[in-house]
Amino acid sequence: MKLTKFTLYKNTPFVNMQNTIHFETNEERDEYFKQYDRYQFNGNFNFRKDRGIINISATYEELIGFNYCKFIDGFDGQTYYAYIIGQQYINDGTTKLDLLLDVVMTYTQGNVLETIGAMDVQRMHLNKLNYNNRLEMLRTNDDIPATTTQRYIKHQSELFGDTYVLIQSSVDFKEDFGTEKKPTMKTSTGGTFDGVTSPVNLYVVEREHFTAFTINMKKYPWIMQNVMKCTIIPQKFLSEGSLEQFTTSSGFDKIYKLRNNASSTNYASEISLTKDELMQLFTLDTNQEKHLLRTGIGTVELTDYRGQTMAFDLGKLEQVKLKFNIIVGYANEVRVTAVGYGDRTLNGKGFHFNFSLGFDNFDDMPIMINTGDLAKAKSAYSRELGNSRTISGRLNKITGNNSSVEDRIFNGLSVFSDVFAGGLASAPSKGAGLFANEYEHYRDQNAQFAEMALSTPTVTNQSTGNSFLVKQNEWGLHLKVSKVSDVELSKVRQYYNMFGYEINGREFINISSNERCNWLQFTGNWSLPNVDVESMNILRNLLEGGVRFWHYRGGEFGRNPMRFDYLESNIMVK
Repeated sequence: MKLTKFTLYKNTPFVNMQNTIHFETNEERDEYFKQYDRYQFNGNFNFRKDRGIINISATYEELIGFNYCKFIDGFDGQTYYAYIIGQQYINDGTTKLDLLLDVVMTYTQGNVLETIGAMDVQRMHLNKLNYNNRLEMLRTNDDIPATTTQRYIKHQSELFGDTYVLIQSSVDFKEDFGTEKKPTMKTSTGGTFDGVTSPVNLYVVEREHFTAFTINMKKYPWIMQNVMKCTIIPQKFLSEGSLEQFTTSSGFDKIYKLRNNASSTNYASEISLTKDELMQLFTLDTNQEKHLLRTGIGTVELTDYRGQTMAFDLGKLEQVKLKFNIIVGYANEVRVTAVGYGDRTLNGKGFHFNFSLGFDNFDDMPIMINTGDLAKAKSAYSRELGNSRTISGRLNKITGNNSSVEDRIFNGLSVFSDVFAGGLASAPSKGAGLFANEYEHYRDQNAQFAEMALSTPTVTNQSTGNSFLVKQNEWGLHLKVSKVSDVELSKVRQYYNMFGYEINGREFINISSNERCNWLQFTGNWSLPNVDVESMNILRNLLEGGVRFWHYRGGEFGRNPMRFDYLESNIMVK
């Protein structure tokens, strides 16, 4: 009779089919079990492994603690391993054991599974090559435990700092302004700046000098009424080469004109974080944990503290390198982009602007215009004409050094005609009447001046949306970085160390890439040679649900390598 040889093992770590110890060879496997207390016997029967029930001549008490076994089939000589899943008292000398064949331990040692090729893998630990090839997917998929303990750990600011007041004017400030009595004005020539063409001129004054500028120009309301807009912009938006300094006819010399066909300055932000710095911030291993640089572990967001926020997908972020893309002058707008972020083309033309934070609300400074002085200036030439028709005016023309010979002759004849029109006898009274009329003329004029002085000044538009941030020295951009707590990060690490990575695609089977253990879960049309149909079906079902292979590696990790406290060191070794 061909009998079955049994060996029972006591207090082994094999308690479920989802966790198993993996050996390099069957011989190493068989040698491993010699470490445990054993109970051996030869059955006086041929065991049917498909039924899984044996009665042995041993007391119930003798078999307490025995939870695993090996048997050698008397027919085929094959060694099988099985779980002892039940123990039942039959009588004082007989105990019934229920066995469940451990198909993983029996059939999959060494590289047996790795020989079946590429399968539809749901989850698996990866070797270094496949890990790096799939890194983008691992950082952007939904395969991450939920976290709730994020807190800010870093803050960087790009403040706009010193500012200019950008002036749009339809009058040329480089030309002579004249005086209130003889005002002059030349319209702007316009030009092109930042690719935008306009008939108005562009000037800038440093904000700290803007009050001095308005005071200086206060007496030239006919000029200032042509200022269309005064906008506050950061000085760093304009380079020195785009500005031309000059002195106005009023003597103000801290003013600049924007050169025609010049442009503003796109520049890189002082806010910057390399990938290694990001990894360090999140306390991640730069070799083993690049997949953890992703949303769910932390956040990187950009804000202007005015309600605009751009949150980066951390899984798509290789670095934080911000660029200011600027247009100022006739149009004022800034787009802040992250270099390389969201750009999946070779040249990146325009695509990066889909992921940008925009500024187009810049504060406007007001201009106050004295309408009384403006009215005086606007009536200066008609007033001069009226004054020139008085006796005094005509006499001044006669005696004035600046009068032409023709003016002197004409005004002399005019005065003579008016005074002596009634004859010599009436000339004194006629002259007195003319001077009396002149007196009333100037009285009316002074009354008009007094009324003009009471005219309400006009003030151009003012906007102050950024004033609070300017006052707090926070006007600009701010980068905020958050991270989960160390406790939650440890849980996330453990999740991947235990279950590998979500693949959901075709991949070659691998159960030897990691130091402590490898998770494997896959489906497909496959089989192993010399395995019966029932065992093969069980094995396929197990691997479809997932099995964790703990590495023995010649006893490197002790008698029981199935220790979850070792998972922190479950690094890639291949």
